[in-house]
Amino acid sequence: MNFNTAVAAMMELTNEIYAFDGTIKATPSSTDLFAIKEAMEALVKMLSPFTPHIAEELWTHLGHDEIVLAASWPEFDSELAKDEELEIPVQLNGKLIAKLTVPADIAEDALIQMALANDRVKARLDGRQIVKTIVVPKRLVNLVAK
Repeated sequence: MNFNTAVAAMMELTNEIYAFDGTIKATPSSTDLFAIKEAMEALVKMLSPFTPHIAEELWTHLGHDEIVLAASWPEFDSELAKDEELEIPVQLNGKLIAKLTVPADIAEDALIQMALANDRVKARLDGRQIVKTIVVPKRLVNLVAK
């Protein structure tokens, strides 16, 4: 019963469709057209419980003869949804000083090394000693320095 969460997720999908559409050149490839149509169909299917009349109209404009309620629900594939890269904030004494883009499967030691090698981190640490390093896996690196 989280109406706002469902609507927000559909808005995110809509924004991604717009972003993808903006990257397509003047003559889109058949792969591009297939990806956009598949995304639009999934969006219309997910909209149908909230706005059934509009969803039916959109569904016919996408070229379907049967009703949208007869269509199978989109299936979730966790492998496709898995992030390949993560944006990790780096903090110094609790204040954000940098953001790193790292592979999703990066080891904790490698993450710390990347944080310490960052130019902004080096500049802020100039002459200070790191007392503690706190790593929240896949979320955050916090350096405590004197």
